[in-house]
Amino acid sequence: MTTELIVSVFNRTELLRKNLLRFQYITKPDFITIVDDGTHNKTEVKEMLKELTFLNNVQYIRHENPEWDSCSIPKNIGLKYSRGDILIYTEPENIFIESIVEIAKDLPINKYGYQEWVYFGKQGSSPFPVDRIVCPLDYVNEYGVNIWEPGTVDVHGGEPTYTKANMVSPWSLIVRREDLVNIGGWDEMMSGKNGGGRWGFDDIDLITRLRESGISAVQLPFSVVHQWHDRPPQWIQDSWKPNEDIMKSKQENGKYKKEFFVANKGKDWGILDGYIDRI
Repeated sequence: MTTELIVSVFNRTELLRKNLLRFQYITKPDFITIVDDGTHNKTEVKEMLKELTFLNNVQYIRHENPEWDSCSIPKNIGLKYSRGDILIYTEPENIFIESIVEIAKDLPINKYGYQEWVYFGKQGSSPFPVDRIVCPLDYVNEYGVNIWEPGTVDVHGGEPTYTKANMVSPWSLIVRREDLVNIGGWDEMMSGKNGGGRWGFDDIDLITRLRESGISAVQLPFSVVHQWHDRPPQWIQDSWKPNEDIMKSKQENGKYKKEFFVANKGKDWGILDGYIDRI
């Protein structure tokens, strides 16, 4: 079984660089796909990837998206042009601690995997890779944190102290390509481009449909460090409501109706407005 790392990025090139540098120290995936979802500097992501000569089979996809939006479309573009059997989806700000490729290869049949721990840095704790928490604790708790406790992690030889969170939500998603294709990938109605929200609920909808389709969750023995980044503009943060409404419209008595297990029915999803380059 081959593995593929898929990351969509919008104006977070330096965070992505630190993410990928970790693969100097842990097993590299067979393939890597980076979907540049309209980063304002049109060349910086591609040029950064060219500098990381230790990586193999890197596919750079430039998608011309001019403004903030949810990741449903770029993640589907990554899926559509993926080459691996087992896909490792993560965010540019995440840095894997353990050898994620070796762990992903053991993904059980009819399961999708997610991380055991996410380490959030506190302000001033360390210049690398995290210097402060990404968002308030009450916000994170609302979306699936069930344990907070002090924890330490060794990344690139340092031993800074971070806040340690056991996350239910898939900040990093390990999934078989065929299982994701079978449910139509991410619901592209959950994007501002298609009249939905520009933030939130797209991942929750995805894993709900996976579970309803018989692909259940399994917590895998890996962790990530979440690098600090600026929060999206407030108007983006306030745009989640349409996506919540889309989720609610799929439910009856708190359960998804069967006709909504598969997204993007009858539509060509993952449409690329841009180009693909092999690095």
